Amino acid sequence: MEKGTAYNTNNVSDKYQFILKVVSCAILIESPDHKIEFVNQAYCDLFKIRNRPESLIGTDCKQGSVLLSNLFKNPTQFLLRINQILCEQSESKNELLALRDGRTLERNYTPILIDDGIYSHLWTYKDVTEQHYTDVKLQEQKTFYEQVLNIIPSDFAIFSKDHRYLFVNEVGVDNPEIRRWVIGRTDFEYCLFRKRPKEIAELRRDNFIKAIHSRKEISWEEEIADTSGKPEYFLRTYFPVLNDEDDDEIETIVGYGINISSIREKEKLLQKARENYLHTLNGLSEVILLANEDLGLNFINDAWNESISKGKAEKGTNIFELVPINKYDFYKQVFSVLSGSANKLSGKLDLKDKDGKERWFQYSLHSDLSEEGKEKGIVASLNDITDKVHLEQNLLDVVKRQKELNDLKSAFVNMVSHELRTPLTVISSGAVIIQMMLEAGKSKEDIEQYITQILNEVEKMTEFMNDLLMVSKIEAGKIDFKPEKISIKEFLQTLVKDHYSPWKDGRSISLHYKGTERDVNIDTMMMKHVMQNLIENAFKYSAGKPIPEITIHFSNTHYSISVIDSGIGIPDEDIKNLFTSFTRGKNTSTISGTGIGLVLVKYFVEQHKGSVAVKSKLNKGTVFTVKIPYDPA
Repeated sequence: MEKGTAYNTNNVSDKYQFILKVVSCAILIESPDHKIEFVNQAYCDLFKIRNRPESLIGTDCKQGSVLLSNLFKNPTQFLLRINQILCEQSESKNELLALRDGRTLERNYTPILIDDGIYSHLWTYKDVTEQHYTDVKLQEQKTFYEQVLNIIPSDFAIFSKDHRYLFVNEVGVDNPEIRRWVIGRTDFEYCLFRKRPKEIAELRRDNFIKAIHSRKEISWEEEIADTSGKPEYFLRTYFPVLNDEDDDEIETIVGYGINISSIREKEKLLQKARENYLHTLNGLSEVILLANEDLGLNFINDAWNESISKGKAEKGTNIFELVPINKYDFYKQVFSVLSGSANKLSGKLDLKDKDGKERWFQYSLHSDLSEEGKEKGIVASLNDITDKVHLEQNLLDVVKRQKELNDLKSAFVNMVSHELRTPLTVISSGAVIIQMMLEAGKSKEDIEQYITQILNEVEKMTEFMNDLLMVSKIEAGKIDFKPEKISIKEFLQTLVKDHYSPWKDGRSISLHYKGTERDVNIDTMMMKHVMQNLIENAFKYSAGKPIPEITIHFSNTHYSISVIDSGIGIPDEDIKNLFTSFTRGKNTSTISGTGIGLVLVKYFVEQHKGSVAVKSKLNKGTVFTVKIPYDPA
């Protein structure tokens, strides 16, 4: 039976216990009388022991084994195997043990022979449930520290204070001959031997000195090319070990390195994926933005700067600077997503682009979390639908226009049938009566009143057809504005004298003037049409009332003409449509009219850069006021 490895010390050296504490495997050292001499935190964590490792020192191992046996699927076999190992007192490697909770452990046992012939027992455990364990055959006659440190999955070395190797594990130097050669040598000699750049040794020396002076661990990242020239990355650390008796005295420096090449490779792949992702986002025509819970931008793609606000949107910019705060519906949905009451919302949003033009966007809002899952935020996408909105609006305008045209058509047919039917009826009946009177030998005087009726109706029909012809010319753009400078006062006096002194019902119209008279530029044909229409409406809708009035007011920049009557007035709801074709007040059904005249009035006044206003009260009268600048050019 093999009795273990001989040592020159009587116990585990306290000054190296930190090494056993930081290794990843669980370690238990048992004295010859089966008391715990050492146990590390990894051991307590592995078996879910709540006690601190220090509190277990000196406790009975056999009793502890009985307690631990309940964790294993086969407690009896666990205890029998421990007794068997202790009786044989020979090394036991890579034993697999099944726990009740589904984990699988790997156990190693090594007996340690002390100078006086008393044995100590080293137990190590490792969780190999989700990983392949390495079958490391520890050579016999290795020191206790080599047995422990060689199972650490990183290169591990111990240096003297003058930066010479005292120990290096198999991970650090896998060749046994080179491993023996490097002991007592420096990193400069080792790098020269390995044909590595001198800068690596210099950096190690600088960090070694920092660890010596600071008495704190120093870490840095190191890049070394492998045999194929491919770079490998290591996270290296120097850890100063202080003397037990004198904390100011450094005993040794522990150095270890972890290969992080796979991490760096993944970081590169992640960075490349991120760059590709950002490139893809920046290539999109729709705007994509990410914001935190304070609505500060974490990201916004190029589509915003290119189409909406070039050079303004940057990381950290608040969304309030991009989307006006008065877009209440948008922000209502934003805060709904931030509060968690909704995960996804959408809607329409109108914004001004960098040229000041209105653009429409279909937006979609999603909740977003940071990598830690703590910070809330939103992801918003804005798709430009301006062309679609305009198309929809054009379609609505076409539908609206079509409806208006249909309404106009119906109104036109109704109006024409009414306005022509009555005169034609009068003309037809008048002609029949005249024929009968002629056959009866009636006198010329008896017949003349019917002839006058026919002529009046023909005149109405002629005026109606002239109005329709005028509207047609306006729509075809065949009427030119030809202003000339005249006296508006004389123009109105002549118009009233020739046509309304008196009007056909026997009433006249009065003229009044305010301000200092000035000559004006007008198109006399257009202005005559405007005044005749307003004056005749004043007479027509105020039958049996006081005579209408015309007031001309001269101001500094313009003049105004008001036509005032005391007639039936206009209902309030009809005033807004008063200047629309074939539209008349609801209270005018018994009075002839086409609804075309005021359309022409408005058009001709606007040609003079003027405006038409109306004030009216039912059964009290109406005032039409035309306001025109002196020089409409």
